[in-house]
Amino acid sequence: MSWLGHNELSIFYSII
Repeated sequence: MSWLGHNELSIFYSII
């Protein structure tokens, strides 16, 4: 993952 780690997944699911 990139900069937020597991939080990146949260953002990813937020936009979908």
